[in-house]
Amino acid sequence: MPILPKSTPSTPPTRPAAAAAIAEWAAAILLCANLAWTALCLGGVRAETMAWSGLLTCATFAIVTLRRMTSPVTNHPAANHWVHRCLLPFTACLLINVLFLSPVRWLGIFDLFLWLQTYLVFSIVLDGLQNKAPRRLVLGTISVLAVLALILSAYQLNGHQNWLMLGRAQASQYIGRASGFFGNPNSLAALYILVIPPVLALTWRRGASGVQRLACGYIALALMLGLVMTISRGGLLALAIALICWPCFTNVWTWPGRLLTCGAVLVTLALAALALWTTMPSVRARLQTLAHDHGERSRIILWQASLKMTADAPVLGAGAGSFNTIFEKHRPEGFLNNPQWAHNEYLNLLSDQGIAGFALLFGGIGAIAWRNRRKTPRPPRPALPHDTPPRPTPSRDTLPHYAPSRPPRPAPPRDTLPRHAPTDAMLADASFTRALGIGLLAFALACLVDFHMHIPALGMIVAVYAAEILKRRQPPAPPASITPLSSPTPLALLAPAASPTPLALAPPAPTAPAALLASAETALQKTPAQTPGITATSGVLATPNLPNLIATLATLAALLLLACLMTNTYRAEAARVSGREQIDSLAIQIAAQPTAQPADPLADPLALRAQQTEAYQSALARAGALIAEATRRDPGNAQAWADCAYALALRARVEKQNAAPLGRDAETAARKALALAPGVPEFWIRLGVALDLRQRTAEAGDAFTRALRLAPASPLAWYHQAYHLSLTPATRDLALGAAATCLRLDPGHRDANILRVRLESNP
Repeated sequence: MPILPKSTPSTPPTRPAAAAAIAEWAAAILLCANLAWTALCLGGVRAETMAWSGLLTCATFAIVTLRRMTSPVTNHPAANHWVHRCLLPFTACLLINVLFLSPVRWLGIFDLFLWLQTYLVFSIVLDGLQNKAPRRLVLGTISVLAVLALILSAYQLNGHQNWLMLGRAQASQYIGRASGFFGNPNSLAALYILVIPPVLALTWRRGASGVQRLACGYIALALMLGLVMTISRGGLLALAIALICWPCFTNVWTWPGRLLTCGAVLVTLALAALALWTTMPSVRARLQTLAHDHGERSRIILWQASLKMTADAPVLGAGAGSFNTIFEKHRPEGFLNNPQWAHNEYLNLLSDQGIAGFALLFGGIGAIAWRNRRKTPRPPRPALPHDTPPRPTPSRDTLPHYAPSRPPRPAPPRDTLPRHAPTDAMLADASFTRALGIGLLAFALACLVDFHMHIPALGMIVAVYAAEILKRRQPPAPPASITPLSSPTPLALLAPAASPTPLALAPPAPTAPAALLASAETALQKTPAQTPGITATSGVLATPNLPNLIATLATLAALLLLACLMTNTYRAEAARVSGREQIDSLAIQIAAQPTAQPADPLADPLALRAQQTEAYQSALARAGALIAEATRRDPGNAQAWADCAYALALRARVEKQNAAPLGRDAETAARKALALAPGVPEFWIRLGVALDLRQRTAEAGDAFTRALRLAPASPLAWYHQAYHLSLTPATRDLALGAAATCLRLDPGHRDANILRVRLESNP
């Protein structure tokens, strides 16, 4: 029998195998760095964070793509292509929605980039991280981030309640709640509910040492305490429901045992809730607020508005990223929040993408879940000594009529039959995989009351979990030493030359002719360079495939284009947001200028006014430069053009001698914004202010009226209408009525109150 050449244990790995391993570890390290960067920078909600995060994601996917091209044939994850076919239809639907349907295309592009980043991370883990060690590194990084968030939360709650990452200050409504490196405590709760179930699974893992059980149990308990410190009602309730349902998915137990365990978990959680009610005043106050309001009022309003939007455009939706804009039509009186999303990922998706997008996404996810609903088939039972080959059962017609009937052969004792119960390692892996699924279940429940998938760091972690579950539920790959070929020759049974142990050619089939064996023996005597299909450097069977090479190059080109687009768009948005924050603070200072008291009563008021004007001009120039950079980088960002008009109008208020030319430039910027998105009420307000600066009162009135039609319950629109009407003596009564309407919608509107007092004192 022909034997493969022997190789000593010290034989170094082949170059392609070593390169593939290095590429895999490089992809895992880059992914871990990306997760850490995105999570630590407020979860990725800032545009400047996402500029680098998107670049890292594209670079990691490029490494995975190159690894596929240079790795052995057996490492190609061809079995995962069907997963992508389930998700690509929604990606195409979202792209079409952004390009042709969204009324706020620049916001829809951000939604598209967020989904693409989540999908790329999912593909990186599913197709690029084939070995367990790199995947464990990624999962370990997520656990370390959760522990770090717990430490930062303790720092926050011990005298630093205003602290946030990146030098930011905590919002007033979140004071007293832990948020860690996120700005939103609910986002931190979502991270905890993803990490707690896997850590619990490691606590009671079969075969775990006492040190592992103690360490994981302590970490799980600490993370649960951190979840309580967020006082996130949705997160706590979602985790409780997931933990109660957990035993129902344990298929090694009987159903009575599962239900009994569910009841025990329910009683334990009820006792824990009672303890929190009696010992933590903050938790008790938050729950009392919920009971006093008869539920969550603000979220109910958002959900009702989302359903109305869906009813207006049920099939294709209102457009990606359009919730905040179209919500103004459905805003009830007295509701002053400025929601970006519907606080329910499912309703938000339904209103933006319609039934078509909703069905494509969850239909694809459902298809993936259905195909992976069963475990990997167990190996067949090994043959026993007393087993005999099955004999064909003769037909009744072929049996002689005089043949006596035989008694059935007695079955062997049950004790001699092997029990096919899974091993401890199999149960441990299944338990951890199930725990990852429980974490995703808790996260999915939490998405019923929040917008967690719009937090980039959380979306990336969910993608890692989903890909890891699919990897663990796949059947084991064939050994790397066997490379199947489409050719029927015995070369398909040859092992790589770099195998650490001598392998023999598999025995031929009984029907194989001797000529095939002779050809195999001849092929074994050839060098790899002389044998077709075997490369001299790798020693594995590989056939060059020109279509695959072209697809790889096209993928790399698309990644490069995507990286450039994401970087440029996010940098433009970062500049716009920075400039808008500056002009918002300046607008508050300029509005308060007439009532501000000088610090020195003996100071010259004219000199103080000159100093203030110079400071305002300098700050407005800096803000204007940032917004101009945003419009230069991304001319399709309509909000940047509107902010440019806003900054120019503020300059006209400070530089009254240049009001006319500044008003002309503001009008140009506002009209560019309206050309891109005519359905945004704020853009019509910016146009009306610019026209008032140019003394075009009638046209300005039409612009403010258009804004009121789009946002009939907006205090901002009613205030600008009142201010516009107050400029003409004949319409001061109407201005007083508009100011009263603004104060009815928002009793704390300071500018409207000042305008009302001025109109009443000077009729």
